[in-house]
Amino acid sequence: MEKLHRLPPELREEYLGLLTLSMRRRLRVLTLLTAGLFLGATLLALYLMGGAHWGHRLLMLGYVGASAALILWLVSRATTLRRAKLAGYAYALFILCVMVGGSSALPGLYSEAVFVILFFSVALLIPWSLIDVGALFLMHFEAWTLHYMTRDLSVYRVPAGFFGENAYLNGSLYLVIAAVVCVVARYEDNRLSLKSFTLLKDVETKKRQMEKELELASRVHNNLIPKSISTPDLDIAINYKPASTVGGDYARFYFREGNRLVFLISDVTGHGVPAALLVNRLHAEFDALARQSLEPGKLLAELNRFIVRDFEGTQMYLSAVCGLLCWDEARFVYSNYGHPKQYLCRLRDSEVVSLESQTTLLGLDTGEGDRIHQSEVRYQKGDLLVLFTDGVPEIRAEGGEQYGSQRLERFLSDNARLMPLEFNAKLVGELHAYAKGNFEDDLFLMSIRTR
Repeated sequence: MEKLHRLPPELREEYLGLLTLSMRRRLRVLTLLTAGLFLGATLLALYLMGGAHWGHRLLMLGYVGASAALILWLVSRATTLRRAKLAGYAYALFILCVMVGGSSALPGLYSEAVFVILFFSVALLIPWSLIDVGALFLMHFEAWTLHYMTRDLSVYRVPAGFFGENAYLNGSLYLVIAAVVCVVARYEDNRLSLKSFTLLKDVETKKRQMEKELELASRVHNNLIPKSISTPDLDIAINYKPASTVGGDYARFYFREGNRLVFLISDVTGHGVPAALLVNRLHAEFDALARQSLEPGKLLAELNRFIVRDFEGTQMYLSAVCGLLCWDEARFVYSNYGHPKQYLCRLRDSEVVSLESQTTLLGLDTGEGDRIHQSEVRYQKGDLLVLFTDGVPEIRAEGGEQYGSQRLERFLSDNARLMPLEFNAKLVGELHAYAKGNFEDDLFLMSIRTR
């Protein structure tokens, strides 16, 4: 608290507000606890001792009740740290008056240790400044002096201390020692409290900065995702719903001369910034390779070499499907590196053809050299290509059961004649209903149909 001036004004006000709130809460608890303990002790004394000193006890009980009510009222009105401290001083004065008043009427309550314990409690349980601790020491010292002067201690045998049997000097010494301990403890506690607050604000600032950067990364990633299009030759519908701010799903398509379409859909392991960085590099590399008129198998083989070389040691991998659709030639060629099986739905007979994985993930050096993984499938105009990431078949219902390939294939068979936009909307709606809107993974769906 003594180094509070080093904080910026806005943080200083916030810190003082937190101190005020902490002091109010602790004073409220201490006041209620003190009043409750005094009430219990008074009732117990009346029960055990009969009517002895009942008038004084009831008078003290009334004083305690009125004082506690006043302190609670002051606490409720303490909107600033200064007012909260005023309530704290009122609480300390309230306790000291109970001590001095009670012991003067009931000499058997004498003990200098009670004043020391009381000082420790008030000074350490409430977040005072060092100046406040000094003021509390003076209050307790004056109360101890008054307590000593208003009592006849000659009939009591006082244990010998540093000053022999002089109770006043021994008690005063104990209070001075307690004050030194409390000053050191309160200084360290205030220092750690301010340091913790500063660190918390630093973490919050960095968190906000990170959130802004993630939001920017999300916008960049979303800009890399192609939009649905419709041309005189074909329709492509795309639906993308990331599970986190930045996902690892990616797709791209590129038109070549001669009514040819080359496309890629991939899923990077993991989420967040690392996945977004790989997607960003993948985007540039695929565009460069797509312009070289490579077949899908050769294209993914080159892409794999790039990932193995440039991302070695990062433990980042991805599944991918690359396809080449030549609708004028009724030819479709694809390569699948560790991706879930994709589907080709034939328009004429609603047959659903699986496009199975042919090798492992991209990014793994399998030592296969120049081996090409590629297959060709018969294709006719009007057939529907359905491409997606694992978030589609692996989406789970509330009971934990996955949507699965069987349900997906039934849906494809029943809805293969829909146009891509309608097909995607209906499938996303079914998945949403199946999972009750709880998407744990990225959801990416791309469907392609030629006219």
